[in-house]
Amino acid sequence: MTAIDFIDVSAHQGAIDWAAVPVPAIIKATEGRTFTDPRFHENFVGASRAEKLIGVYHFLTSTSPGAAQARHFLDTVGGNPAPVWVLDWETDTTGTLPGVATAQEFVSEFRALAPDCNLVLYGNDARRGFAIRHRLPFWCARYPASAQLDTVERSLRASGDWAWQWTSSATVPGIAGRVDANRFLATPPPMEGQPMPITDDDLIRIRAFCGLDPVPTRDYNDDGTFSETAPLPVVQLTANAHSEA
Repeated sequence: MTAIDFIDVSAHQGAIDWAAVPVPAIIKATEGRTFTDPRFHENFVGASRAEKLIGVYHFLTSTSPGAAQARHFLDTVGGNPAPVWVLDWETDTTGTLPGVATAQEFVSEFRALAPDCNLVLYGNDARRGFAIRHRLPFWCARYPASAQLDTVERSLRASGDWAWQWTSSATVPGIAGRVDANRFLATPPPMEGQPMPITDDDLIRIRAFCGLDPVPTRDYNDDGTFSETAPLPVVQLTANAHSEA
């Protein structure tokens, strides 16, 4: 069975018992120009306290300019830089695949406003060419039959993909329903073989893997606030869309 290196979650997973979740996660932050995932702050705090937060993601829509969406993403996550920032580019809730121009606007604006943040592109195989042209690590969504898992993993590794979402129907402790399961592909896999919960060394490894300098985490207090020490590594990614407000 293919290993689960990390999961990605959104409000669709409902309330999560982060202390019971055995793997790190990327969480959904935003969608479109105005929508914030209803459980973003809850997941942000819960995953952070459990030391399982490694990234955040934005769901791209076809109904707003890409630059405005990038600003919404950055404004919502705010002063809590993530080791992994993800642009999720797939068919939106209107049944439309956002155009290349929208994705390009998003990437350009994100890089202009956050030049030190590492952006990853998530999508199916058809998005890989865009990722290569724009020098973005690529997180590929492909769900093969069980007998083809090893073959597909070798193929995606050969393509230089950063990570692979190999199923949307995994189950893990701490989450009542199904969840997306992912595997790191690039060498070296930052979480492979590492015990959970994530330690500071694991977070440093993830940041280094993403081309970022090591940064200590913030300390969260019981009331949800944190001690101002250094930027917090945060996690986030996939979830199927919600309509924009």
